[in-house]
Amino acid sequence: MIYRILYFILTTALLSPVSAQSLTPMEARITTYTDKAAIRVIVNNPYPNMARFLLSVRHADGTPFHEASLSREDIQLAASKQTSILAIIPMQIKEKDFSVCMSTIPDYQYSSTVIGRVCGTYSAIQKQF
Repeated sequence: MIYRILYFILTTALLSPVSAQSLTPMEARITTYTDKAAIRVIVNNPYPNMARFLLSVRHADGTPFHEASLSREDIQLAASKQTSILAIIPMQIKEKDFSVCMSTIPDYQYSSTVIGRVCGTYSAIQKQF
């Protein structure tokens, strides 16, 4: 009996498809010689359906970083597709920690919708010639 239970648990765990939205890279250190830093992140939609995502740039404390800009903030991706997004960060100080976050926009045709959010953390360092 115990073997049947273990077999069920293992096969369920190993055969269950697990997927989650993702950003690549999740961490990076950027060096810039200008008053702006840039990072390109890859946004991935692993879901079997088209999905909409909102992207934002945030300070290290989680507050919105309004001075930063993204090449696209609201994107729609087909199933199992990815795209790249460019974030431009103004460098008011020599070192800046920030996050790029992506959140799913819920599909309200389903009653039990979960809003997923994932953030990558980055550091930008401004160097002089």
